[in-house]
Amino acid sequence: MKVYLLTRERLRLVCWCLIITYVIFAVYQLGDLGPRTGGIKNSDFVLLWSASHLALGKDPGGVYSIRKLQQVQTLTLLGGDQHDLLPWLYFPSFLMLILPLGLLPYPVSLACWLGGTLWGALSILRRIAPDPLTRKLALAFPGIALNFFYSQGIFLLIFLMGGGLLAVDGYPLLAGLLLGVSISYKPHLGFLVLVAFLGGRRWRALGAMLATVGGLALLSAALFGFHIWMLFWKTIPLAKEIVATVSDVWPRMSSPFAGVRLVGGSLLTAWSIQGMVSGVVMVIAFWVWRQGAPLAIRASTLVVGALLASPYIFEYDLSLLSLPLAWMVWEGYLKGWRSWEKYWLPVVWLSPLLTSFLTKDLGWPLEPLILAIFLFLLVRRVPQKTDAES
Repeated sequence: MKVYLLTRERLRLVCWCLIITYVIFAVYQLGDLGPRTGGIKNSDFVLLWSASHLALGKDPGGVYSIRKLQQVQTLTLLGGDQHDLLPWLYFPSFLMLILPLGLLPYPVSLACWLGGTLWGALSILRRIAPDPLTRKLALAFPGIALNFFYSQGIFLLIFLMGGGLLAVDGYPLLAGLLLGVSISYKPHLGFLVLVAFLGGRRWRALGAMLATVGGLALLSAALFGFHIWMLFWKTIPLAKEIVATVSDVWPRMSSPFAGVRLVGGSLLTAWSIQGMVSGVVMVIAFWVWRQGAPLAIRASTLVVGALLASPYIFEYDLSLLSLPLAWMVWEGYLKGWRSWEKYWLPVVWLSPLLTSFLTKDLGWPLEPLILAIFLFLLVRRVPQKTDAES
């Protein structure tokens, strides 16, 4: 078997070289995970651990106070040193799900978080593309490496979204449960699921998903108090302001909105273009699922579309591309390739690394274009219904 003109042996060697490079960089980047170290300060997991640690105390609503999060970090991690901390912008229901993280010392909690969620993500990718090389290709994927370095939670999202989409045809209630949890974590990446399920008439999965979101919200209100949701709603303008006006975050983002702002476009122009792109993506997702396309096409369209449709997409979110890449590489292997697919999929595979360099260093926001072409290639594989079938 050959993949992109590489034998399996050569491909395996390339993967191992990349993985070893990532490991060396990770050791250099993280260093010792004790107090006062760069490994603490440079990890986005600090926010998750600090929030769960604070929520386990008597003031769970304090997670929506940057000052209180800063106090937890300063006193428990940095031994009195001050360090910038991002605001907590997640649902209270997600806070409820990560409470166990604060029960463990930071290094142990970080290891469990990365190790456990990475294992789940790799298991799902192996189910999508049942080949011995799948795990190695996934570990060599630059998007996976970026998420590992940031210690973000996209591995968890790969497990939830990938598992939910794999189950949608045969086990709709399980699919709704997993996707409902994913929406409780990253709602801006999950709203397109609603459109897709409406298009595909997946009523049981849709009902289970909405019930899961609502049930987790009620449970979190019962656990933390209903006032915590009021505190959450007050953070929404802050999130919008950060995306819209803080220019330092635009080079790290991969959305059409951030791309327009990065090249000097006005706020109105950026929102207008993002709105048009989101609208087109919603129509495409609805149509692809209504057509009853194969699962690989439906699921890949949903994931790629979600990355295009949301203005709040950071470079580590591109780890989600491992899902459509796995589906489409396996689809091409089983059913053959169409024109340009063999050449574009490697570009998508490298895009988290390429766009990180091109956007940050050169100011070229190419990721939306790469995703749009990928979406076009997916739509081209949708089988057309005949008049009799319609």
